[in-house]
Amino acid sequence: MSYIQQLAFLYSAFCDKGISCTHNEILAHHTTFHIGGPASLTAWPSSRTELIQVLNLWREFGNKCPICMLGNGSNVLFPDQGYHGLVVITSRANRVVFEEDEAQSRAEFRNDHIYCQAYAECGASLTKLADACADRALSGLEFAYGIPGTIGGATVMNAGAYGSDMERVLVAAEHYDLDSGEVVRLTNWGMDLDYHHSIYQDHPLWILLSVVITLSYGDAADIRKRMDDNMAARIVSSLWNIPAQDRYSYVRSIISPDV
Repeated sequence: MSYIQQLAFLYSAFCDKGISCTHNEILAHHTTFHIGGPASLTAWPSSRTELIQVLNLWREFGNKCPICMLGNGSNVLFPDQGYHGLVVITSRANRVVFEEDEAQSRAEFRNDHIYCQAYAECGASLTKLADACADRALSGLEFAYGIPGTIGGATVMNAGAYGSDMERVLVAAEHYDLDSGEVVRLTNWGMDLDYHHSIYQDHPLWILLSVVITLSYGDAADIRKRMDDNMAARIVSSLWNIPAQDRYSYVRSIISPDV
């Protein structure tokens, strides 16, 4: 099957399974730098399950077609000519479940536990997740507030700021191996986490699916203050490197990363 035939087959297969997909999607609309031409085929899986379906179909029928994973598009540049292959945008695979929500009584859980774990699909926004943690008086992701990315990208690069990083909160992560088609779970110790590094950078065929993080209960006002202070420091330090006419748009993208 030729490259063009594979694209046509993948499009048809995605449609049959109800997975949102388009031809010639302008990638500038999906990157924070607003740069990039059309993608041959773009898919938006809405869950971990759909993401696995997309990857399974690519392995079976589209492996002559280049594939690119894209989260919130932060710090990503595509050429004006676009991307001649499949772009998988994970931002809709963003389900988050807090451990306390699974308990019969949230109040009793909070009284009995110092820590709370949360499960997040790879496309969950870091800033939205940090916000949700603050609303629950959960500490651990204050450093991530204002980072315009997803939990998947942050895990792959072990993102960090203001004295903390993903290594400190990660419990486990699961990935899809494009080579074998297997779903594999790694614990924190198996991720080779270091400064801005994880094992996933050494294995580009491992596609992150979801993570489990651990957070500690604290004072909601203190948590929110640390987040606001981090956000203010992030904006001030960044504005010096941005032309005056672009500063308003930049601040909006940081405060509301999905805009």
